[in-house]
Amino acid sequence: RSVFLVGPAGMGKTGATGQILRRIAQTGWPVLPSRLDRLDPTQRPAEIGRQLLGREKSPVAILAGLAAGGECLLVIEQLDAVSVVSGRRPEVFDVVASLVREARAHANMRLLLVCRAFDLENDARLRDLREQEKTRATTISVGPLDQEQVKQVVAHLDLPPEQFTPSQIELLR
Repeated sequence: RSVFLVGPAGMGKTGATGQILRRIAQTGWPVLPSRLDRLDPTQRPAEIGRQLLGREKSPVAILAGLAAGGECLLVIEQLDAVSVVSGRRPEVFDVVASLVREARAHANMRLLLVCRAFDLENDARLRDLREQEKTRATTISVGPLDQEQVKQVVAHLDLPPEQFTPSQIELLR
């Protein structure tokens, strides 16, 4: 029911999330994405709903209403924005935990939680959140591409892979 998409900073979690959202949307599922780093700090789920959709209602309730009992996906990206380790908005963690608990009450609602691996490993609250979801959650790690994948991509862009130095290939990984 839940997926934690994790990886180092700058490794492509946001790009992977965008691809996931496009694929899920093609199935006809309602999808509600949110990026915690773009929201104003709040302690109320209804305030997040107001910021995302202009409605004083929890995003979970809004999404559940749109899905009308069908499958749907709630995406919480930049979960590390509420980490005490990163120090950006740790005061918002409680409202995020509340959204996750609320989403659990909807049997057809799936969660995609996107977070830097460092924060998930070093913030006890985020680890506890993942532990609470453990029986319902899968963790997927996003890592660097291998060199052959990079060469295939640059070749697809009509760029000869052999013109790239080993350090450039490493950078593109």
